[in-house]
Amino acid sequence: MTDDIDASEFIVEEHLNEKAKPKKRKRKWRFNVFTKERVASTMPFIFFLATLAIIYISNSYYAEKNIRDIDMTTKELRQLKSEYVATKRMLEDSSRQTVVAKKALALNLKDSAVAPRKITILTADNK
Repeated sequence: MTDDIDASEFIVEEHLNEKAKPKKRKRKWRFNVFTKERVASTMPFIFFLATLAIIYISNSYYAEKNIRDIDMTTKELRQLKSEYVATKRMLEDSSRQTVVAKKALALNLKDSAVAPRKITILTADNK
């Protein structure tokens, strides 16, 4: 019977030692990540991500091009607007009565003292 006790103590002691030691797990995923099956199954997703990246890059280039075009158009608009204002100012200056009278004197034309009259032509239908 003493042998039975010694053996049972040894089994209990061995069982306690097993619990105290942490078990080492084998990590198979470290070495089996790039298997043919996994790569083949993820290829459509990788192509999808690559397509999204290409679309994203092209969209950013398109947006930058539009911004540059808008800036150029805005600068051109400012330039044309200032040119319009300058031309309008010159036209207003040259169409004043005093300026027109001076130019008419240079051509030997005089300002009329009589007010203009309306000319009406009578036709057979108008009588």
